[in-house]
Amino acid sequence: MQPHAATCGQGRQRTSREAILTREIDEPNADAVEADGSSLDELLATTDQGWDVEAQVRTLQMVAANTQAADDASSAQVHGSTPTRRSKGPPPLPRKGAPPLRSSALSPAPTPVRMQGDLLDPDSLVDLLRARIAALEPPDDAVGLARAHVELAIANETILGDHAGAMAHGMAALRADPGSLAAHALLRRVTHGRDALAAMLDHVEHELRAAGTEAQRVELLVERARLLEAGGGRGGEARAAWEQVLAHAPSHPAALKGLEAELTARAHASGTPKDWEALAGHLGRMADAYTADARLASWLHVERSLVLERKLARVDASRAALERALELDPGVGPVRDSLVRHVAAHGDWGALARLLDDEARVDPDDARAARYELDAGLIAAWRLGDPDGACALLDRAAARAPTEPSVDRRVLDELVRLHDLGARTREAARARRARLRFMREPAAIAYELRALAIAAEKEGDVETAVADIQRALTLDPTDPSLVPTLDRLLRAAGKDEQRVVAWLQEAARSSDASERTRALVQAGSICRQLGRLPDALRHFRSAWVVTPNDSEVVDSLAQLLAPRLSDGDDAAGRALVDLYAQAAEQSSDAGRRIAYLEKVAFLWEDLLADPARAARAYEQVLVIDGQRRSAIVGLGRVASRSGDGATLARALLEEARLTSDEPSRLALRTRAAAALAKDEPARAAQVVREVLEQDASHGAARALETSLHEQAGRWELAAHAIRARIDTTSAAREKILLWLSLAQLQNTRLRAPLDALVSLERARALDPTNPVAREEATNVLENVADARRLREAVERLAASADSVEERARHLARAAEIDELRLGDDASTARAYSRALSETPDDELLFERLARLTARRARQAHGGERAELAALMEKRIDRAKTPEASLRLSFDLAWLFVETERSSFSTPSLPRPQITCPPCGRSNGCAGR
Repeated sequence: MQPHAATCGQGRQRTSREAILTREIDEPNADAVEADGSSLDELLATTDQGWDVEAQVRTLQMVAANTQAADDASSAQVHGSTPTRRSKGPPPLPRKGAPPLRSSALSPAPTPVRMQGDLLDPDSLVDLLRARIAALEPPDDAVGLARAHVELAIANETILGDHAGAMAHGMAALRADPGSLAAHALLRRVTHGRDALAAMLDHVEHELRAAGTEAQRVELLVERARLLEAGGGRGGEARAAWEQVLAHAPSHPAALKGLEAELTARAHASGTPKDWEALAGHLGRMADAYTADARLASWLHVERSLVLERKLARVDASRAALERALELDPGVGPVRDSLVRHVAAHGDWGALARLLDDEARVDPDDARAARYELDAGLIAAWRLGDPDGACALLDRAAARAPTEPSVDRRVLDELVRLHDLGARTREAARARRARLRFMREPAAIAYELRALAIAAEKEGDVETAVADIQRALTLDPTDPSLVPTLDRLLRAAGKDEQRVVAWLQEAARSSDASERTRALVQAGSICRQLGRLPDALRHFRSAWVVTPNDSEVVDSLAQLLAPRLSDGDDAAGRALVDLYAQAAEQSSDAGRRIAYLEKVAFLWEDLLADPARAARAYEQVLVIDGQRRSAIVGLGRVASRSGDGATLARALLEEARLTSDEPSRLALRTRAAAALAKDEPARAAQVVREVLEQDASHGAARALETSLHEQAGRWELAAHAIRARIDTTSAAREKILLWLSLAQLQNTRLRAPLDALVSLERARALDPTNPVAREEATNVLENVADARRLREAVERLAASADSVEERARHLARAAEIDELRLGDDASTARAYSRALSETPDDELLFERLARLTARRARQAHGGERAELAALMEKRIDRAKTPEASLRLSFDLAWLFVETERSSFSTPSLPRPQITCPPCGRSNGCAGR
């Protein structure tokens, strides 16, 4: 019965009762007494229709009061008194009085019943009812007698608590009137036990035949179906009964649920597709009936999808049911989780990526949303071949940072790889720079900064490149390649002052005498070019203290220490020059002419500061005597002072030709190559090659060779030069740095990741704990098509990790390779399990393992769901909030449903004000 209809019906019945009572109170005379039989029957019949126990009791009390009033009126008429008419209004309080009798039975004898004031005592009402039954027997009025027995049964049940008495009077009512609807309803209600089910069904059948309204009939049909269901062994009848209810009320909750239970039992018992099909269809009808409660309706579609897939093998229909469920409940929760597990189980990677993307958009939790976007991005990159879509997803995930360190780091790693692969230098640099905050080792940070400097230089951002190299030098000052790189960048930026500072810092850091001298000479040369002669002199003096026999240092000092004539005092000097020049012209003796010309060159070089004229004087000497060592040395000195690289190189080469000491000759030729590097790099490279042919281990020549190729952009030749330097270097530390430098050049400039990987492996062989070599190996392998080799490298990284977080990160990466590139689900499960053992609270790993388990379970593997269930139980114990514990408990329960396990134990949970995930009801769900 609908609530509104029931309320209206009760209101009408109450109005009828009041009208009858009012009429009886207003006219308490003989006519009223004579009408007692009809009015009382009318009153009780009205009450019986609604079958309200409290109304029945109130009715009996009112009848008792009216009967006593009638007796008082009759007595007054016999004595000649005039009755007083009472105004209409509510009836007076009931009092004791005799049961209503027919008018022919009236007598002036006193009533044996107590007065009205005693009626408030429960025994008074019972006495009244018993007296009335006694007055109605023998049963001339079967209906009245049955009604009286029913009323006394109600009084026994509700007032005295005498259930046996209630049963006895109910049966007596049926004996008096076998068709009494009230008696059947009473006996059905007070009868209990499985043995009495047949009797209760009989009572319901009688009630059904007498049902006066559609709502009453529906409720009685529901009761009949419940009784058939409770009896057992009558499943067909129970199903028919529930279907009959639904024929009258298609959305009746009890009927829908009852039929579901019967269909479920029959399907499990028979296992035939027909029965499972019937259950699936009924669940669909239930969902349609509950469309007003969208969350409950959506979960019914989830249950229906499970039947369609597991029992009927209708995967497409199951997918459609889940998609319909998601339309009804598009938020975050178990409905969406079910669809995600479904597409993951069937390996629909495109749908899985879309679902994860959609969920990330609606999930208010940034940490969860970032995990979904990361997984969607990895699927798009590796499974769908959509790097642009992957970058968009990963960019969104990166914008949510900070969320979880493991997720944020993995997002940036993949962004770097994808942007490098797409030659998006600026975007890759942005991701690299954001990734720096996750690095702890100074050497690893310096290596990353050098890569950032290379990217900035490619983009023409020299300022950023300089800043990155300077920071790298601060973190790892022992890297020999950083200072030359910084000098090159500063020269391109026109920052000569900073070049001086860089070389001086390098000199202060270096413990090798030759390296310190080279750095001081570079600083002095730059100061001399800038006109800062006192600073240049100081730097050259420092270099001379370190290596007193270095000819370049001595020549530079001589130039700076030579006296200078002022403009007013150079006339005498110039006259002296003219004198020696004329004498040289006039002399016929070659030796004397050379002496005069050398004097001229000296005056021009040291006193008059005119290196060009001094060079011409030395040239004239060499015309006379091409082997004159002093002229050659002087020519080189003045050429260096004037910046004439070609002349300096020629002089140094001539001096090298005349030198008998092999190391000195090679050093001079190397200096000549350096002088030619700026204007004639090809000739400079040729000279370097000649030096290296004679001494392959010449360090200065090797370094110059590398610099020449780098400045010319000949990266292949630069790589060969670095490789040759490695072969000729004995210091382990320098070898490691050169291997790392070579690996970076091979990976970033030559795009040869396999060669870079070999270089990194050689560096790790020298120092297995080196963080740069260990970490960069995986970054390099990301671009290698050999996924198995990449997997092995990542596994080695996990084995050598210094912390549980690093180990878990590498194991998770290995699992990604297994799942997304190799397609090895068994290895994937092992890797994720190992990673979870390291970091058991990692939500990303748990979600991935859950999806993987769904796929493996569908492939008929054994034990996967049991392992996942054990893991979920542990996570329930570790849950930090009641809401998290509830969510995990529900997921565990649904896992057992999917595996058709009926019994399991979970930890006892607190009872906060929480919401049931499927239907949204608080503290329990009445619908399911």
